[in-house]
Parts: sequence; structure tokens; C-alpha cells
Amino acid sequence: MKKTKKLKISNKKKLLLLIIFAMFFSASFCAYKSWKEMDIIKIVWRESRGFHLRHNKPEDARGLMQIRPCVLQEWNEFHPKDSHTPAQLFIAHINIKIGTWYFQKRCPQMLRAYNIPDTKYYKVICYNAGISRAIQHYRDGRKLPPITEKYLKGF
Repeated sequence: MKKTKKLKISNKKKLLLLIIFAMFFSASFCAYKSWKEMDIIKIVWRESRGFHLRHNKPEDARGLMQIRPCVLQEWNEFHPKDSHTPAQLFIAHINIKIGTWYFQKRCPQMLRAYNIPDTKYYKVICYNAGISRAIQHYRDGRKLPPITEKYLKGF
């Protein structure tokens, strides 16, 4: 009888597999407009974090998609049967689900409410800097924060 070798997987490969799994798992929770919309996930990960699951920057942003408490609060108000706690934002598929919802559904909703074009450019500004900065930039041409400029270069 032949012995089989155990497959050894490094921690980096395990993390990469976890991220890939989380991306496809979250697809079942979110109604993606197109696979190109997943760009925001790649941009957020690449520009602000470098794939660290427990990253907490800026201040109170949590997890892979850097979800802030106000975004979690909006998610919970819009999804009372699927609400989450701040601690759950470190669970990859929950974080991605909320982040993609915010980018794909909530940001466009807010942009339309303020008569701002629903483009990737303004969705990224809304996602990263907030709706108030998106309004100021659209109406007054106000300068964006450096990190937002960095995100926009990714598109």
C-alpha cells in the first residue's frame, strides 16, 4: 500500500486561499452589477492595507474593506434581519458583503440624492472619503484627501 504525502501549505497561501474563498462566498450574498465592480475590493486591499485581516486604520475602520461604524450602522438599519456587530467586521465574508453593498448600493443611492453622477469616480470618493466630501468635491472642486486620490489612481 502506497503512503500519501501530506500537502503542506504556508500561512501566506492559506491567507490567499481564505481571501479567494471569501470573495466567492460573498458573491452569493451580494448582487454584483458586474465582476468589474470587484475592483473596489482589490483597490481597498491594495492601497490601504496590504491584506492584513486585523488592520484597523484609519481610527475605527475595521477589516478587509475598512468598514467604519457609521457604515455598519447603515447596514444594520437597512438589513435588520442580517445585522452585525463591530467585532464581526473582522470576519472576511461579512466585511466584504457590507463593503460591496455600501459601494454598489448605498453610495449610488446617496449620490443620486444629491444629484451627483453615479460613476465609479464619485462612488470611490463617497466610499473612501464620505458623501460630504463627494458633495464638496462635485460642487466646489474641493481637494480630496491624499488616500482618496491614491484610491482613484487604481481606477
